[in-house]
Amino acid sequence: MINEIQKEKLRHFLAYPKMFVSDTEKWQIISFIHGFEFALDDNSITESISDFFQKTHNIFGSNSGWPYQVEQFADKNSIGWFESFKIVTEHVIN
Repeated sequence: MINEIQKEKLRHFLAYPKMFVSDTEKWQIISFIHGFEFALDDNSITESISDFFQKTHNIFGSNSGWPYQVEQFADKNSIGWFESFKIVTEHVIN
């Protein structure tokens, strides 16, 4: 699991994503998160996102994994992909 310093860095990314990626387009966010987890040698962020969707919203990842779950939640709530990602990530890191 990520520590408090890493959580704070992730919160900073969520608040100011364009400091890290040129656009909040889905594939850039996915790449950033996978790079973040790779640097930590810990995939607990994406595992926690997937678990949250399964347990709280009955949205399962299938072969497309957590990005698909984020998309399903976004569609269900008529919000954008990044906003969906931001909502769930803030929840799982708090």
